Amino acid sequence: MAILRKHLQRPDVRIHLLARQTNHRRIQRFKLLARVGLLRVSENAILEPTRNENEIGGRLMSYHVRPLRTGDLQSVTRIHNAACRARESTEGTRAWSINEMREFLFASHASLQSFVCVENGAVVGWTALTPFRVKEDAKHTAEMSLYVQESCRCRGIGSALAHALLKQATILDLHCIFVMVFKDMPAGISFAERNCGFSITGCLPELFADGGKFYDILVLERLVQ
Repeated sequence: MAILRKHLQRPDVRIHLLARQTNHRRIQRFKLLARVGLLRVSENAILEPTRNENEIGGRLMSYHVRPLRTGDLQSVTRIHNAACRARESTEGTRAWSINEMREFLFASHASLQSFVCVENGAVVGWTALTPFRVKEDAKHTAEMSLYVQESCRCRGIGSALAHALLKQATILDLHCIFVMVFKDMPAGISFAERNCGFSITGCLPELFADGGKFYDILVLERLVQ
């Protein structure tokens, strides 16, 4: 409570509360704190949703999602390479250069749409829809990539990125979106199914080799209605 009081006594702080019906109790709690003097709310404070605040586990998270820019490439590449080192990326274990990432997102395999999640001025996650490799007869199909910095996971950032990207599917005239996930990564599979609406449609047995071992890769798809 002392930390909350100290933070909220800053004159530039404006309190934004999510005004969904499910958060009615939380709004009442903040009003009570203000009434007893533990919370100071300026006349300009509002009780409505903001684009850069999400409530996860009872905490207000101050991050926002915006389109990916070329100036984000260094951070995007760093996050991607960390996933490669941890064998979390089906793109391989080799680290990419910034130029390779630029080629992937903006050049020969230019993304159809891409977003980053920013917190305190730093990119902490990114996602992109890229065309299927067989372009001629599969122009309505795209592959989804999504990466979140390890220290920022389990806070809703992945969901925020996925929802922002998937909302663009109809606009982009897509019919099928697919992702590829290692079979031995249940958390990634569960995220794709429960948070993004994907379903397992196939398995590529022992497709991926690393350190003398072979790993199965699952293909999950989501059809755009």
